[in-house]
Amino acid sequence: MKKNVSGMLAAGFVLALIVGLVSSAPAADSEADVERVCSACHSTKRICLVLGIKSEAAWKDTVTRMTHNGAQLPLSRVDEFAGYLAGLNKGQGPLCR
Repeated sequence: MKKNVSGMLAAGFVLALIVGLVSSAPAADSEADVERVCSACHSTKRICLVLGIKSEAAWKDTVTRMTHNGAQLPLSRVDEFAGYLAGLNKGQGPLCR
């Protein structure tokens, strides 16, 4: 019985660790993708200037407009990009290097 409980606790710990790693992956992917997609057309300093100012809805409008202007981003990822950008503070992230 003790072995089962220990095994279940160990399995639960491993599962929690995996979930934690996986849940942080989209942020890392978003960061790299935002930098790559946006810098293909303009300097990321342009984005950095409005971080911490625009709301998520405003970012969604901007990202949608950029996709219609040719940004290589599927519309299914607009919310992801907008959420990432809205979550950054002024001067934060790789877009402000």
